[in-house]
Amino acid sequence: MKSKIFIALYGLFCFVAVTLMRDSWKDHLFMYDRSGYHLYLPAAVIYNDLGRLTFFSKINYNYYPGGQYMWDWYEIFDQPTGKRLNKYPIGVSVMELPFFIAAHTYAVIAKDYPTDGYSLPYQYGGIISNLFWVLVGLAYLRGYLKRHYNDTIIFITLLGIALGTNIYFYIVYEPCMSHTYSFCLFAATIYYAEEWYRSGRSFSLFMLAILIGLITIVRPVNILFAIVPLLWRVGNTLDMRQRLIFYYHKWKSLVIAAIIFCLILFIQLSYWKYVTGKWIFYAYGKESFLWDEPRVLDGLFGFRKGWFIYSPIVFLAALGFIPLWKRDKKIVPAILVFFSGYIYVTFCWWSWWYGGGFGARCLIETLPVMAIPLAALLQSLWSAKLKAPIFLIGVLIFLFCALNIFQCYQARKNIIHHDRMTFRYYWRVFCRPYVEEKDFELLMDDKTYWKEMGRIDKK
Repeated sequence: MKSKIFIALYGLFCFVAVTLMRDSWKDHLFMYDRSGYHLYLPAAVIYNDLGRLTFFSKINYNYYPGGQYMWDWYEIFDQPTGKRLNKYPIGVSVMELPFFIAAHTYAVIAKDYPTDGYSLPYQYGGIISNLFWVLVGLAYLRGYLKRHYNDTIIFITLLGIALGTNIYFYIVYEPCMSHTYSFCLFAATIYYAEEWYRSGRSFSLFMLAILIGLITIVRPVNILFAIVPLLWRVGNTLDMRQRLIFYYHKWKSLVIAAIIFCLILFIQLSYWKYVTGKWIFYAYGKESFLWDEPRVLDGLFGFRKGWFIYSPIVFLAALGFIPLWKRDKKIVPAILVFFSGYIYVTFCWWSWWYGGGFGARCLIETLPVMAIPLAALLQSLWSAKLKAPIFLIGVLIFLFCALNIFQCYQARKNIIHHDRMTFRYYWRVFCRPYVEEKDFELLMDDKTYWKEMGRIDKK
């Protein structure tokens, strides 16, 4: 019960927090990447102009989707077909659609706001959509953990994930990024993978097909997560043989699931076909992966955006793989295989720091996975009744949550710089609510910054 109440209170707390800061995001919510994720909705629902997007340059001067630069066509590119391509995937718009329709209906009825797809009702629609899907993700994560842990362990685990990591930043300060939607989809996938292999019910398989389809069109690289339900509870060769036999007996359901997946994927493919004339199209131009230059250590431990630096509770969770192996070793191989590939691919991207923001936002979607070893770590200490370690872990989780909430505030105020953090600057502003002009000298220098930016020209 504690964990269920926590999810409800967390949702209320986040909604109040983001509402109180309305002046900081009003009319500036759909900027940069968020502009691209949202763009499909006004284009299709209001302007009937998915092909040319002619309304966008007019919207620009009211809502700044291109940010301070006021780019007329932010990440929108002319095509030989005569149409214009939005480079961002369509999946976030698909998940935001019900909330956009509700916001549009309200704007039409109330007549107090422009029905342009970007005014205040639509901004609230995006914010509520973002928060709703995170809460759904937490509910699915709770549903999975309930099968294995008591409610106190679940409560502490959810608390650590929700308040001790940078997902909080992307709910309260920079909502409507793809990672929060992916967080929900990853959590639900874990839930239905467990459900399918336990019950064999086709419904769970069909839900997996829907989820993997959405995962792919929200953020295509995340299709790598499909390996988790595929290898779920395959711990040895005998398990693999039994899994193949299981698939053989379920082949009809698997065919239907494949069709469902393809239908969802078709949403993205049909957009590319309509705009570019090609079913498969690489929308990111010269941006690419540098497979021989992975920046894994920087991505995990570096002070620019390191996952373990800005969400240290995740490092604590990683220690939980040891008790998880002892407790439920059959799920560990799927998780480790996924992370081995996903972290490598993620930090091979030319912009391994993923632009402005707080922490390793590219790994927010994996937090439901990391919740599992975190819960196992807590359970191992709880079962052993080791009072001192339990107290220490409790204090650490509390401190990590407090630090994260404060650092999210620092990031919002750009005390923690959005793009140029260094070791020396991090410790200069650590736990400080202000920054002095002389402190900026400790940020990444221009030479290093532009050298990193030059990675975009590598192949």
